[in-house]
Formats: sequence, C-alpha cells, structure tokens
Amino acid sequence: MTNANGSYIISINPLPNGNYTVVYSGDSVEVSGQPFANTTEFIHFTFPGTNPNTVTQVDLGETSLPWMAATESDLHLTGNILNGAIPSDSTTVFTIKLKNEQGAVLQTTQITGNGIFAIEGSYLSNGVYYLEVSNPVFYTVSRSFLFTASPTGGTKNVALTDPIYIVAKPSFVTGFVKDSSGNHVAGTVINVRPSANQAPSRLLYLKEDPALGNAIKLWIVEALSAVAGTNCSLNQVGSICSCAVNPTASCLAVVQGSGPWAYQTYGNKLYEVNPTTKEVSFLGASGLWAYYISAPGFENYCGSNPSPCSSNPLQVSLNGGNFNAGTISLTSIATRSQILGTISIRDTAPTASAVHTNQSGLFVVLLGNTSQDGSGLAHITTTSAGQFSFGGSSYVVSLPAILPVPFSNDEAGRVGYALYQLGSGLATTLSQTPSVARANDNTASIDITNGDEYNFRQSSYQLIVVDRVAPVYQSSYLSSASLRVDTSSVATNQYASSPAVFTVNGVVMHSPRATVTGVVTDAVSTQNVSGATVTLGRLVGGNFTADVHRDCSGGFDSPNCAVSPARTSGSDQVVGSVTSQSNGSYSFPFLSPGSYQLRVEKNGITTYFPVEVGTGGGTVVVNTPIITNDGRGHLSGSVRTPGGFSFLGTYSLEIVDPNGGTLRPSAGVQPASIATGATIFSNASQYTIFNINAGRWKVRFVSAGYQSVEGIVDIQADVTTNFDIITFVPGSQTSGSISGRALSALYNTGVCNLTARIRPGVNVKSGPYAIDANGVTITSVKTSTDGSYVIPSVPPGNYTLEVSGAGKRGDCTSVSENYSTTYRTVVSAGSETPANQNILVTPILPDNEMRVVLSWGAKPRDLDSHLQYGNSANDRIVWNNKTPLGAGNGSLDYDITTGYGPETISLQGSVWNQPNRYYSIYNWSGEALMGISGANVRIFKGSVGEVRNYSIAPNHSNRWWKIFCIAQDKSISDVGTAGCTASNFIERSMYSR
Repeated sequence: MTNANGSYIISINPLPNGNYTVVYSGDSVEVSGQPFANTTEFIHFTFPGTNPNTVTQVDLGETSLPWMAATESDLHLTGNILNGAIPSDSTTVFTIKLKNEQGAVLQTTQITGNGIFAIEGSYLSNGVYYLEVSNPVFYTVSRSFLFTASPTGGTKNVALTDPIYIVAKPSFVTGFVKDSSGNHVAGTVINVRPSANQAPSRLLYLKEDPALGNAIKLWIVEALSAVAGTNCSLNQVGSICSCAVNPTASCLAVVQGSGPWAYQTYGNKLYEVNPTTKEVSFLGASGLWAYYISAPGFENYCGSNPSPCSSNPLQVSLNGGNFNAGTISLTSIATRSQILGTISIRDTAPTASAVHTNQSGLFVVLLGNTSQDGSGLAHITTTSAGQFSFGGSSYVVSLPAILPVPFSNDEAGRVGYALYQLGSGLATTLSQTPSVARANDNTASIDITNGDEYNFRQSSYQLIVVDRVAPVYQSSYLSSASLRVDTSSVATNQYASSPAVFTVNGVVMHSPRATVTGVVTDAVSTQNVSGATVTLGRLVGGNFTADVHRDCSGGFDSPNCAVSPARTSGSDQVVGSVTSQSNGSYSFPFLSPGSYQLRVEKNGITTYFPVEVGTGGGTVVVNTPIITNDGRGHLSGSVRTPGGFSFLGTYSLEIVDPNGGTLRPSAGVQPASIATGATIFSNASQYTIFNINAGRWKVRFVSAGYQSVEGIVDIQADVTTNFDIITFVPGSQTSGSISGRALSALYNTGVCNLTARIRPGVNVKSGPYAIDANGVTITSVKTSTDGSYVIPSVPPGNYTLEVSGAGKRGDCTSVSENYSTTYRTVVSAGSETPANQNILVTPILPDNEMRVVLSWGAKPRDLDSHLQYGNSANDRIVWNNKTPLGAGNGSLDYDITTGYGPETISLQGSVWNQPNRYYSIYNWSGEALMGISGANVRIFKGSVGEVRNYSIAPNHSNRWWKIFCIAQDKSISDVGTAGCTASNFIERSMYSR
C-alpha cells in the first residue's frame, strides 16, 4: 500500500533475476467518488555481485496514475428563449425537449412567453446534445451544445450564453369588408409597414423571404437612415449605414437604438376573396405591423384614427395564431385622379449603385381596380424613356375569379395572366373598352374627361413592373416586389374641372446579380489548369443546354456590363464560354439567380458541375477539379450498415455520368455488365470495379428495402481510387438528427459561427441542398460556441456535409478567421444515426502553404502522420520531431494518440526547398488493422481550400499507408504513379535521436 505521500516499498526475499511487472491498482483509491486508473510498469531485475545477503534497491521513480474523471453525470441546463418577432410575448407556451445525437427525447419542459428556462438530464454521457424548442404555430428551432460530465459524477451545470430565438409561422388573417349597405367591397387592399415599435432586428428573419425580402431590406435602411441622420442608401459609410445595407443581428443590436423607428414606405396587397362567402383573407408574417385599408371608390380606413391613414395607421400584432379582423365598413367617396409617373431601376450593373432612369419597354401592371360587377381588372402600359401613364392607349384585361392553369391565384399569377392575354392579342385598350372606361360617367370604373384624361377611383393600387427581356426560363430580370399607388393624397371630386394627377416616382430593384467564379484544377495533381473551356448552361431534360442569358448588352467578352435602355427581345446577352486563365481561374459575372450547370472541357475530357445561385446574389465559388489525362483506373470501397458493420445483403452498383445519367464506362470495364447497366454483389461488403474510363462519374448503390445511395467520384488513370464508406440505411427508418462538432485541425477545439449545410449523396460538393420529408430545403445551421452543430429532421440516407464561413476558436473568444470550405460524408438513420459526426476545419491558407489533415475512427487508437522531406531516415516531420526545420518551415501541428484525430501537418517555408515531400501514415498502436479505421486524409492548398481527399482501403493490413508525394511546385502525385514510388519511402516510425 502507498503511504500518505504516495511512496511504497516492496520487499521480496529472495527475488531471482528476470523480467517483472509492477501493477498499480489505482481503482483501490477514490477521490470525490472517482478512482484512479490502473497501470503497469515493466522492470528487468538483475542481482548485482555475488553476496545474496546484500539488499538490492531498485528505484522506479515517480509513476503517475491518472484520476478517472466521470464520463457520465446529471445535467442542469439553463437558457433564455426569445420570440424573434414579438419582443413582448408573455403568453406563448414553448415546449423544450432535450435530445441526444440520435434525436431521442431525454427530457421535456415548458415555458410561457419569453424568459429563462431550466431543464434536467440524468446519467448523460459525454457528447453532443441539443435542445428543440417548439410550438404548433411556430417554426421549430434547435440549439446544440457539447456536454462534458461533471468530473466527480455529480450534477453538471450548463448555461447557454446566447438566447434561442424562435419565430411564429404566418398568421391567417380573415374578415369582411363591406360598404354602408352591407355589400362586399371588391378590390380591397391592405397597406402595411412595420410598426414604429418593431425593432429592425426583429425584421431580420424575413430578409431572405422571397415575397418580403426586398421590402424588409428597404425598411431596415429607412429606420437606420433616421438613426444616422442621413440616407444610408446613398451614403453607406459609418457603422450605422454599413449595418443598414448589410444588416446582421449583431450589428443591429449595437446601432439600431431604442426606437421608435421611422419606417416610411408601405407595401400593399390585394385581399384574397372567398367567392362564396366573400370573406377576405391573407397570410401575415409574424411581428408588429402598422396598416390601413383601401378600395376603389372608398375612403382609406384606419378605424377611429384621424386622417391621413398613412400617418395614423392601425396596429396589429401577429404571432402565428389565426386573426379575425371582424367586419370593416368603408365609406364611399367620389374622388378620382389620373395615374402616371416614372420608373427607375436600381441595379448593381454597371456599378454597385447604378440607377437606370430612361429604360423603354418595361411593362407596368396595375392591380386593384374592379369593373362595375366587382370582377378584378389588370391595367397594362409600357415605359418610354422611363415614363408611363395609364391613358387611353394603355391596355386592360378582365381577371377571372379563379385563374386558369398554369397561373396561380396570387399577384404573380394575375400579372402573368394579364401579360399572356396581352401577348395573345386578347387585351383591349382603355379607349376601346366602354365597359371599363366611359366619358363623363362617374359610375364607371374609369371616368374619361376632356377627351384624354382617364380618372381612376381613389384607392391604393398595386403597381408591378416586369422586364420581358428575360429568357423564357425566367419571368423577369426585376425583383418581384410591388409599388404602392395610394391616390388619396391628390384625388378630388373636382377632377373634371381641376384635373388631378397622381405621379408615381417608382424605384424598382433589379434582381440580385451574382458572379459564379472558381479555379479549374487538376483533380489529381491539384495544379491549376489553364486553357480549359468553361461553359455555363442549364440541365434541360437531362441534357446540357448552353442558353443562359444575363441582362447586359454588347459583346459577351466585355469585362463590363452595359444595360440596354431598350427593353426589347434580344437586348440581353447569351452567356458564352470562357477559357480558364493561367492561374486556373474563370468567372461569369452579372448572372441572375437560378440553377445552372458548368461544363469544363480539357484534353477531350468533359466534366460537369451543378451550380446554385441563390436569391441573395453575391459571389458563388465553384472550384472545378477535373481529370485531364485519359486512360483507365479502378474503384474500390466498402458497404456498411448504420452501426458500422459489414453489409452482407444483395445490392447493385451502377456507374453513370453525373450530368444526364445516360453515359457509362465503355467496353473493357470489369465486371463487363457495368458498360450496359448495373452489376450485382451478394454477401460482399467490399467491392472493386476495374478499368473505368478516367473522368468524373456518379456511382449508384441500390438494395431492396434500403435507401438508395449516390455519390460522385473522380477516377484517374492507372490508380485505384478508394471511395468513401457507403451506408445502407433501412427504408423503414425515420428521419434523424445529424450532429457533431466543427473542430480546428490545428488545436482540436470547437470553432463557432461556421455555416453547416448538407447535400444528398456522397462527395457531392455543389448543386441543390437536401430537402426534408415535406420537400422543403433543409436550412443551414450555425456552429455553437463549442463548435457543435445539429441538423434535425433529416430523412434517412447518406449526405455530404459542407462547413464554411468565418469562425472563432476558444469558446468563441478568438479573433474571427475565414475557414476553407470543408466536406465530409454524414449519415441520417433515425435511432441508429451515428454520433460524433465531427468535421475538421482549417483557416484559409496563404497561397504558398498546404496542410494535410488526418482523421480516423476509434481504432487503432494511435495513427501517426509522417512527412519525409529528405533522403535520410531522420529527415521527417513526425510526432517526436514536430519542427525539425525550425518554426515556420513545416510542422506537425497536432498529434493524437487516443483515436479519431486530428493529426495535422502544415507545409510552409523552407520545406519547399527540401529534396522531397513524401506523406505516409504509420499504425503506431497496432492493436487493430488500419483498414478498419476509416482513415481519411484531406489536403488543403492555399486559398483554393480542400483539393484532395483520400480514404483508406477497407482491406488495408500493412502497418504503413504510403499515400502521396508533393513536388516543389506543390503538385501532388499518388503513390504508384510516375515520380512517386513506395520504395522511396523510408520506413521509420519515429525520429531517432
């Protein structure tokens, strides 16, 4: 037994010469309820001299026994829930569920209204957990956190530092609008803007909404312009105005002030009308709103508030529940005015703040007017040098109560139907439509006075501007927002003798423009590829079609974008092909949002990449690694179950081109059936396909009763490519939660604020993101303070996780760094969803640096990265010689001996002047074969980011895995190819002093 100082003496008489083991039973002692670890120590005993009565003393020095901190304990977690749109919410009941990584509910509690909550968990193991906050009329939100058990096994207290924001779904608003006789009023419009008590930060959740997004951005600019005392749209300097034009939650919290806020512009919307009951309705976004009601021939309605209603609107709070506005009675009025004005287009071309004021040929559509029988009307005119008027030469279309297919029964559908009728020759001019416009008749929808004055009844009309230059696959080059035309400020009942004119000075936003850019690289060597032909097109019926247009005039090769003032067919551009530059770069600027395809051609090999340009515009980076050398290569991999066990059922494997899915490897591929269709494997968890044509392919795995899996793989000539592990998930599995942590490859600590999203399939790095069981795109999530993330409600299957953006280490306390976009395969399998689907990330590197990141599973527990840089056995960066060339000249940044990784080597400085750079991995611990480890190696290169990804062959049994060589010009060659032979690698497991 050890004494109070930890000392001990073992006396054995006699003790023969030999090898012995000292066993330290640490579990015989406990501190705070937890034992110490057991350990052993080897000694070789040799009796000195010849006298057996001489006592031999052996001093084993100090032996450290680690204290075995608890890996399981109870949890007491506190946090704060805030309604993201209604700051004063004190009545909504929120349900809070504590869930584990598989989505199983561990505990449930509730809280009423905004405020602090607490939730308990019992006997929780170390790992990532998450909270799910819900209410039937709110969008469910989640917050992940890393749990580390209390070292003593007691209760661990965890406090979430950032609030959990939750927002209600739109409210269904209903009511009746009638005249003084109790009859339904047709053409009723609601005019709305945020309440002066609604902070801009509470609008931010709607910034990317397809219907309200542009209005939200305008309202935030208006509110912060008043705070700054300047028009932020014209003067974007200073913290307030820079936040106004690029709003984020963090900057708004700092600069928005305490209100009230000066929102100026109203949006308006026609009520939907039940044709039988005449009940009016619309969906209203959650929040505090100011509004008033208008209709043709009636006074604006704002209850008992004084006129004008635009200055004294009604207020409403919408918080997800249905809202019955009751019956509103409008007062008829005989005031009228003419409607004319100008349309300007705010654009980011040719410069960031361009405004086009003289465009001709824009279609201007006015909604909200009605005929005498109450049916809807659409008025259409066009601009001439930016000016328009709804006079006798403008057109009118009668709108059916229910629009025919394919037109939707909303504003977009009404506009589309009206323009279709116009294009079909079925619209009539106002001067030739007496059922709508009559001379000197104040009962007509439009009263014509003095021969050419077309007077509309007072109302708040919707004005939609459409640019028909756009190609057939895009309805307009303009954003789909409407302008409010409230004529109440000028309309008069003396219009016949004193003409009244309402002048619209409308500014319409051009649809956001985007730049698709990237670098063409050799998928094998990672070198930049110049002279590749890059074409932007669309996938139409499975075929690549090069018919993409952009709203610019002149030659496609012009570096600038001149916008034609004549909005006629053919005044835009067909986007042509470009050639990658000497540094491999390519660029397609000034594009509209949409789904596209990139076709990259080099050396007779064609590769396709899907591209998604979102509604926010900006820059979309699509780096395009391509195979440049013809020939044939091989593919191998393994198929497993969600638990990681070998899949021994029957499955088919098919290889097709990733574009249309019709081309296959040519004759000579083995098995030969791959050339015409699928090949079948049974009781074979490992597969190999030989002699596949070099290039990019889609691999499809199908098994009855399981979710099918597709993935993308690049096959290089004369090399076997090991594909990532394929997981067959039973088709009966429910949706699961994919979770883990984003960990720094340099420090093995969490990185917060990164954006995590998933795409369906394995190794799918571009194209559409995944959808949930309802067909809705799964939104991105941010990594939490500890780097944890959770993506809930993911249908069963294999996915590619994408992590990108700017993040911070050290519990979100370090400086923010831009991180390379990184990918890994993740799996959703209901209750069998794997835990700890972590991803290793690294900051973007300088262009003269590279980084190699190794990760693996639990066993073997110790894999070691080796970078041999010379011809001597000791010329290596390794675990016990991390910076042999000195700081800044190549280093082993992180070494792990307990499984999973990371093992990270950075290449920089004088390492590029050394004779060679050979990278290999050694199975140091050796308690399991390296092939079962799932080891994965990622290479990051300069500003391009991740350029190569290696997966170990499942049958790999050698203690060494020799993978690649890096030349002085930073090109990569795989072992077995020219200039990179396995025999050049010196097998030494450590630096020998």
